[in-house]
Amino acid sequence: MKIKLILFIYLLITPLLRADTKPNYQIQDAQRAIIIFNLAQQVTWHEQNNKQFKIGVLGNNKQLISKIKLLAKKRKLKGKNTKIIQFNSIENLDDIQLLYVNKKFNFNINEILDKIRNKHILLITENYDYQSSMINITLSDNQFQYEINTELLEKEKFTYSPSLKKSSINSSEVWRDLYETKKSLTKVVIENKQQKEIIKNKIKEIEYDKEKINLNKRVIEKLSIENSLKEKKYEEKLILEKKLEQTITKNLELINSQKEKIKLSADEIELQQIYLNDQKKQVLAQKVILDNQIKRIHSQKKTNLILLSLSILLFLSLLFIYQGYLTKNKLNKKLEEKNAAIHKQSKTLEAKNNELEQFAYIASHDLQEPLNTITSFIGLIKEDHEKHFNEIAMESMNYIVDASSRMKKLIDSILDYSRLGRTKNYTIVNTKKIILEIKADLKTVIDKKNAQITFNNLPKIKGTNTELRLLFQNLISNGIKFSKPNVSPKIFIDSKLITSTNNVAEKIWEFSVNDNGIGIPKKHEKRIFHIFQRLHSKEKYEGTGIGLAHCKKIVESHGGTIWISSEVNKGTTFYFTIPHF
Repeated sequence: MKIKLILFIYLLITPLLRADTKPNYQIQDAQRAIIIFNLAQQVTWHEQNNKQFKIGVLGNNKQLISKIKLLAKKRKLKGKNTKIIQFNSIENLDDIQLLYVNKKFNFNINEILDKIRNKHILLITENYDYQSSMINITLSDNQFQYEINTELLEKEKFTYSPSLKKSSINSSEVWRDLYETKKSLTKVVIENKQQKEIIKNKIKEIEYDKEKINLNKRVIEKLSIENSLKEKKYEEKLILEKKLEQTITKNLELINSQKEKIKLSADEIELQQIYLNDQKKQVLAQKVILDNQIKRIHSQKKTNLILLSLSILLFLSLLFIYQGYLTKNKLNKKLEEKNAAIHKQSKTLEAKNNELEQFAYIASHDLQEPLNTITSFIGLIKEDHEKHFNEIAMESMNYIVDASSRMKKLIDSILDYSRLGRTKNYTIVNTKKIILEIKADLKTVIDKKNAQITFNNLPKIKGTNTELRLLFQNLISNGIKFSKPNVSPKIFIDSKLITSTNNVAEKIWEFSVNDNGIGIPKKHEKRIFHIFQRLHSKEKYEGTGIGLAHCKKIVESHGGTIWISSEVNKGTTFYFTIPHF
């Protein structure tokens, strides 16, 4: 009966031991290869003329390399065939476009970044610290998540799609929660595997004891047969029976011992199951924390969208006023060409335009009042209740202050813009003297950037000294600000007297302001003169985007035109004309 109980337990446990709970690493490597391809598709390499796209894998990861090669046969990357190269060290990391490395191979991330610096190699890592690499991925709950370091990408002259940044993890806390969840799951898998090994060893002991029992059983059967076939003396039978009794007693003791071991093993299995259930509860708790973080992020996005909507509404109102202003300019030009018979109508329209400018001035001042109120109350709230705010609340308050400050700058810029062109009391202006004064005013910036400002043939012209000074200062400041990294700005100002294309009897001055900066793409040459138009983020280059709109309005109010000639990475030349008096 006891032997049958042992066999029953053995048959019950064996299928559990044979169940394969091992993670499917082949599927994970296939997913890893796919996400490497997908991330690379959302990043742009510049000036890459290679016929092949080369991917480097740092470390002995044969399984992943085979999956990438298999995927490369089915898909092209950037329209090119893909070649995979394995590296065992960081010494020869050249002639590749993308490098992948997993933290488990213990390569130092800072040494890798130093080795590939300025080589235009995209670095994709796995399981490294937050913001330590260009693109960093991790596996959590059988899904890959990633975070990107925009500063490193832009420093290595990579551009990336907006969706890449939008789908990435943008919080170190979220990244840490994902990584801790992954470590907890990995620990559970390892401990589960260790428990399986313990149970297998227990089963082997049981099977060994079973063999010993079967052997003793065969001995008993053999003795019984011999006892029945042979006639022995009574004394010999007693001895034999005594031996048999001793053997049976020992076997029974052995069976009882094995039964106790099986019971202990069952208790250990039950404890392990309880431990696994606790681990599962911890994983679920981590998931709840992650869901809460995601909800907070969504809430912050909604707040930002509301602020953006308010800003757009104010901007559209100002744009409407500006469009009315442009319409007024066009009407003025047409009215000037008409004969004296419509002089009265021209005077009436001029009065209306003055009223429109006054409306823009008053509206801009009225817009500043609620902004000043918002800024003041936010300051009072922060001062009185800052200790009661959590991190998210403080961050939201800072967003509101920054948005109010930016809106105030925009309104001030609109006021300055509305004032341009009002003064018609022209005087003789010495442009050479203006340039010398600007160089003195900008001396700190010029010395800091090691800029060189030279000029030639600068004449005296008729116009408004303040506005012409602002015109030259904006163009010179742009030449210094939008310079190439590690290159000293060089600005050259020149002029020449030419014949007007509209009237051969009229002479005009054509000025040119040339720089050796980053240049402007052809498609943006007209857009840059529009109000509040920016080609770069405010984090990279400061400003409101109204400087060139000021230049255009100043030139046109003096009866001239402005245009540019530019080539990316080679510099820009601004041209403008002023009538000769």
